[in-house]
Amino acid sequence: MLPPVVRRGVRPAGPRGAGSRNPGGDHRRHRVGRGGRRRRRAGPSRSSGPPGRRPASGARRRGPGRGPPRRRARAGRHVQLGAHRGVDRRDLPDGDAVTRVLVNLLWLVPGVVGGSEESTTDALRAVADVLDRDGSGGDLDIHLAVLEQFAHAHPDLAERYDLVVADQDGRDKRRRVWAEQTWLAARTRALRPQVVHHAGGVVPFVHPGRTVLTIHDLQPLDLPHNFRPAKRNYIRLMAARSARAADIVTVPSRFTRERVVERLRVAPARVEVVPWWVAPPRHQDTSEPFPLPPTLGGDRFVLYPAITYPHKRHDVLLDAFALVAARHPRLRLVLTGGAAASESAVQARIRQPDLDGRVLRTGRVPAAQLESLFAAAALVAVPSDYEGFGLPVLEAMVRGVPVVAAAAGSLPEVARPEDLVPAEDVAAWAAAIEAVLAESTDARNARIAGGRERAAQFGPERTAAALLTAYRRAAAARVPT
Repeated sequence: MLPPVVRRGVRPAGPRGAGSRNPGGDHRRHRVGRGGRRRRRAGPSRSSGPPGRRPASGARRRGPGRGPPRRRARAGRHVQLGAHRGVDRRDLPDGDAVTRVLVNLLWLVPGVVGGSEESTTDALRAVADVLDRDGSGGDLDIHLAVLEQFAHAHPDLAERYDLVVADQDGRDKRRRVWAEQTWLAARTRALRPQVVHHAGGVVPFVHPGRTVLTIHDLQPLDLPHNFRPAKRNYIRLMAARSARAADIVTVPSRFTRERVVERLRVAPARVEVVPWWVAPPRHQDTSEPFPLPPTLGGDRFVLYPAITYPHKRHDVLLDAFALVAARHPRLRLVLTGGAAASESAVQARIRQPDLDGRVLRTGRVPAAQLESLFAAAALVAVPSDYEGFGLPVLEAMVRGVPVVAAAAGSLPEVARPEDLVPAEDVAAWAAAIEAVLAESTDARNARIAGGRERAAQFGPERTAAALLTAYRRAAAARVPT
């Protein structure tokens, strides 16, 4: 076990009585749902705790220029975190005055888990923004259980939520899963939340409190041939058990809701759709855009940002692009994203004579470079035939880039009807791409405006409202059995 250390003002749980020189002490101050702000109590202020103790795990140390801490109205009991701590019954909610929510993010290894990291962290940003703006979160006290590097990867969330930090980085998957089954249960009993949100698709075997479960998709069940036997069998065993254990299940789309209801036999009334949204690029204040790959040489290009899983259907796009490329000698195709099971087939197809030199396979690229690619692309193509939501489609529309997407999975819920193409129809894909390339400036601008209008339907308010509804329903136990 690693010793607890101070990290951006966030301290993991440890022995009691710790402060800045003994990190990991008592958990004193709890941020509420209103973006981390506290309501000042009328009358004399009360002490942050008994004399001689310092703020501890999850407490926020005030930096230069910050005034005295603002507190929320008295909520009842005090919570102590850590293996050696008891519970002082002063700062937990009295009755239903405040609902404490713990969000389990121990599955979230920054930079590794893909789109689910973006969707989850953006949802938490939406919750903080909406509650901070309209003041409706006085009944919520939200905490995040995270890995060590979370605060570094998402410093804005570390500033807005209290973090309960596990002393591991998540690289050892077995150790991380074990922490979910043991460490998390202990911290949950200490913090005593009314609701625990397991945002990674699995509810641990030991799960105190009312439970909200997020299922991003059911690919391992619907497309078992795309996964290794170990993962396929693990998900098959855990998905149904987790869904039965949850009071509320959240999903990003109606498509995924239907799959969960059918596959896992969950009562429809227990499944809440919490659609994803796309936050504006966080690096947009940089003075210079990230340079495009020099091999593009100023040519127009089609962009597909996707890891090479079989269901992403790079094969369909490559075959369609070969037809288009024959008539557009200065057109290129750019494929970003990591390598997966279809990588060797993709590489072999790229080397065929009809595509030789016309496809740029970049692999993973920095976020800033991906933004530059979005900005310069003639269009974004998304031929995937199975998506739990379809984030690349929304990302493109938010950024004002024309989209062509497969009429499969959840994509029809996100894309405009006129931007959809039959998933496996190569000729239709070639025709759709050429139609976008041939548009006049006015027609292209109208397409972009229509995409932005569609994307506006997936805003942060909608995401936050749906997620908060799930929390409140679980806390109130208004859930069909």
